[in-house]
This record gives sequence, structure tokens and C-alpha cells, in this order.
Amino acid sequence: MRTHALLRAAVSIAVSMAALQAAYPMEGIRSFTAVYSIDSMGIVTATDSIVVHAEGIKIRHGIFRDIETTHHNPWGVKRNDEFRLISVRRDGHEEKHWTEEFPRGVRLYIGDEDRSLPRGDHDYQMVYQIKGAIRETVDGQECL
Repeated sequence: MRTHALLRAAVSIAVSMAALQAAYPMEGIRSFTAVYSIDSMGIVTATDSIVVHAEGIKIRHGIFRDIETTHHNPWGVKRNDEFRLISVRRDGHEEKHWTEEFPRGVRLYIGDEDRSLPRGDHDYQMVYQIKGAIRETVDGQECL
């Protein structure tokens, strides 16, 4: 008898959790794609697309993206590649953003600290260039 009661309780909790999850979709990154092109001068142009689902739990005002621009060459010498931001968009429209340096590169913050992000899916697109991302090695050229 007690086993049946525990089993019913467990099934009830599982059904409730499934209903709760359907009512409140999981917040987080849905997809991430990146397209890179390299010109004859070795400048890399990157287009990153990140689709997130926001519920206002952790994603409240926007997202951030870390872009590494600091590397060490084969001889251990530290080098910083030049970073240039071209555009930042959310759902097809220009979006407020700012950058800060961190030890390995640049952190790009996208969103408005004073405005809450509407719940649902949002498509962020960042276009930027990195100059110096191609380096010479003993075997030829390498993209960092």
C-alpha cells in the first residue's frame, strides 16, 4: 500500500515537472553559428549568430561574447591582435553594446542595462574583424 502511494507521488511529481517545463521553456543558448572569411591581407571577418531563449532568469538584459585576441607565438611571445567591431544587432535591429578588455581579449556586452529583455527567442548577430589572426609557422600559415 505504501509502495503504491510512493509510486503515485513520484508519477505525480514527474507529470507536474513535465507540465512546468512545457509552460516555462528552458532559458539559454538555442544555437550558435560563426562564419569566417580571410582577405589577402590576413584580416579575418567574423559573423557570429547566437539565438537565445530568455525567460528573465539569467538572461535579463542581454548577452555577452568573449573574443580572444591575445595569443602566444611558438616562441612564447605574447601578441595582441587588433579587434574592430563592425555591427551588433538583435532581431535584425541595431542593439546597444559596449566592450571591455579582459586578460585574453575583448568581452562584448550586448543589451541595455536599464531595459529588460522581452521573454522569448532572440537572434543576436555580431560582425567584427581581427587583424593579425594569421600567423607564420614552420609548416606554413595558421589561423588562430
